[in-house]
Amino acid sequence: MMLRQLLPLAATGGALVVGSGVMRGQSLLSQLAIGGSIAVAAVPEGLPLLAGVGEAAVARRLASRNALVRRLAAVEALGRVDIACTDKTGTLTEGRLALRLVADTATEAELPTPLSPALRAVLLAAALASPHPAAGDAAAHPTDVAVIRGAQEAGLDGELGAEREREAPFDPARSFHATVAQGHLYVKGAAETLAP
Repeated sequence: MMLRQLLPLAATGGALVVGSGVMRGQSLLSQLAIGGSIAVAAVPEGLPLLAGVGEAAVARRLASRNALVRRLAAVEALGRVDIACTDKTGTLTEGRLALRLVADTATEAELPTPLSPALRAVLLAAALASPHPAAGDAAAHPTDVAVIRGAQEAGLDGELGAEREREAPFDPARSFHATVAQGHLYVKGAAETLAP
């Protein structure tokens, strides 16, 4: 970031030297050489090293607060961040999404606890609104994989194999996945799209 801010200033300084030399009647070639030298000299050799050491120090401070930094360049972007939020359970710790809670309008249960019949119906509806587990595109979306795996772990394996009579796969423009199975329509997607 510092280098990106300094480079335009160095180039402008070099261009000013070239322009003023040419205006004084000096040859363009010699002025280009001097202007280039000035521009290069304005960027200290140790600047990239200094920036890297600063980023490493910040990464070390973050590590003391239980935050891991994969790329030092990412630390530079965190300079203006006050709060960082994540919303995908398991993605950071296991590298994959995992279903942790099933809820309806009245109750909720954290997995892997046994589910009430009403919550089993909610989980089954979410799983049936996903691609068939044996389908080629079943693993295309991590959310679908997490919902199907959660349903399997809840003991709904037998019901997941229900034949999908019709299906509208997830599309980012549409923001939902819809399936007709067992004579019912099952839909899963963005609340702001489905609620209206």
